[in-house]
Amino acid sequence: MRFLAFVSLLVVGCGPADPCPTHTQTFSQIRQGIFKTSCNFSSCHSASANPQGGLDLETDPYAALLGVMPAKVGAAMRGWKRVTPGSEATSFLYQKLVLPVNNDPQLGLRMPNTGQTLDGDSIAQIQCWIHRGAPKD
Repeated sequence: MRFLAFVSLLVVGCGPADPCPTHTQTFSQIRQGIFKTSCNFSSCHSASANPQGGLDLETDPYAALLGVMPAKVGAAMRGWKRVTPGSEATSFLYQKLVLPVNNDPQLGLRMPNTGQTLDGDSIAQIQCWIHRGAPKD
């Protein structure tokens, strides 16, 4: 009986396993590998005069994402931020990547708006970066 109680304490004390053990990309790696190739080319989210949704992912993407209220009213009304550290569920960036429809009436278009979705690995990199608290690097 004592052994069972000891094992129970060990299991409870360990906490949940890391859901992202293989995705440890830094923000710089995500910026280079995903944002530059899928988001801020052709002036969608570049430093152009009018980036889509007011989101410039070229100049200072970290500052443009972390804790910033999205321009889309449907997301703002839900209390979401562009990126909420530790919460994919309230991070508009992640939600825009996994929208179940191409055009949600409240949340807008699934991103990237190129006719192709990001591959699962790229989405997982962003999800895990947010889950880990969205560190700058």
